[in-house]
Amino acid sequence: MKQIKIFIGFISLFLLFGCSVSTEFFIQNLTSSKQIIKINFREKIPNYPEQDTYGWLGFNYINEIVKPEYFIKNKNLKSLKKTFVKDSAISVELPAFSTTRIVKSKNYNWQSRLQSIEIQNQKYTIKDLEKRAKKIKYDYIYQIE
Repeated sequence: MKQIKIFIGFISLFLLFGCSVSTEFFIQNLTSSKQIIKINFREKIPNYPEQDTYGWLGFNYINEIVKPEYFIKNKNLKSLKKTFVKDSAISVELPAFSTTRIVKSKNYNWQSRLQSIEIQNQKYTIKDLEKRAKKIKYDYIYQIE
């Protein structure tokens, strides 16, 4: 009986190693004007694709204030226009009253990809954003007010 419990424990542990959780970081613009957002990554952006299929650099958005589930349910989202791309930084214009996905990752990896984000010429570190953002399940939403 003891051997069966040990065997079930090892199998359960082995199965959990394969689990991953989708974690995403969003920004919502609650203001009535467009906002320039500069995203500074920790690594250089190698020949970034205009349409990123996984969403790492896609900056998908919707012209509404929506919850993260909306991005999962809807596959045909628009991408924000990149106004500035250099080495490890990208700037985008977020329209008024809209939501964008900044980073799509697994297991909270979005924090290791980003170095900082600048909004309205105010620079926020990842720790600042994590403190100020709302956490919904595994996703984080920062609101510009």
